[in-house]
Amino acid sequence: MHIESSLVDPSSFAQLVLPHGTTTVIADPHEICNVCGLDGLDYMIDSSEGLKLDIFFMIPSCVPSTPFEHAGAELDAQALRSRIDHPRVLGLGEMMDMVGTIAAEERILKKLAVADLSGTLVDGHAPGVAGCDLNAYRAAGILTDHECATPEELQDRISRGMYVLLREGSACQDLRNLLVGVNAHNAHMCLFCTDDRQPKSILESGHIDNHLRIAVSEGLDPIPAIRMATINAARCYRLYDRGAIAPGLRADM
Repeated sequence: MHIESSLVDPSSFAQLVLPHGTTTVIADPHEICNVCGLDGLDYMIDSSEGLKLDIFFMIPSCVPSTPFEHAGAELDAQALRSRIDHPRVLGLGEMMDMVGTIAAEERILKKLAVADLSGTLVDGHAPGVAGCDLNAYRAAGILTDHECATPEELQDRISRGMYVLLREGSACQDLRNLLVGVNAHNAHMCLFCTDDRQPKSILESGHIDNHLRIAVSEGLDPIPAIRMATINAARCYRLYDRGAIAPGLRADM
């Protein structure tokens, strides 16, 4: 998710979502980094230190978003490498340059190598990608995708070993469509995400608890629904100290 899309700072965002039961988020500070570069990333990390909400970060992999635009900053492989070892950085944010990834462009491969060499993750962003192009995108090390719009896209990605983040934001609302493709055999590869969710949506409808209500109302069994909101997300992002109620795990309930 993008904290900037909630139009508040990390501390205020924590106050918004904690009452809804959200205790940990994975944030991609893409918008602020597009303008401020590493200064924006550092601000987000520093200002989220010590909150009751645990905020982990994916370093934006595409700043600028495409080679054809520029919002004030640029993060190349060297810049990504300078922050990849921070304890609250889990990897690289959504790889929006699908064309460059599939074509194995050198500038993209250098960025992906930062995650590979550090043993961290890479989030995806692949609307409409299918077939051999999807094979190439996955082979580049992309672990997730939150841009699925159809049950077929969800199942295509899971069949290639990718996690699918079922999105329900303020603008893009794909959850109901995608739930049709979730079954007992693939639910463990599914988790919830908001992507862009504004304060009005959170105050009126909730956060991840809203996803749970929708999933159950659409006929998904409550147990896999709760797993998608908790342990599936923890395992996807290698946060093995949380996501379930069990001895040795964090009691962040």
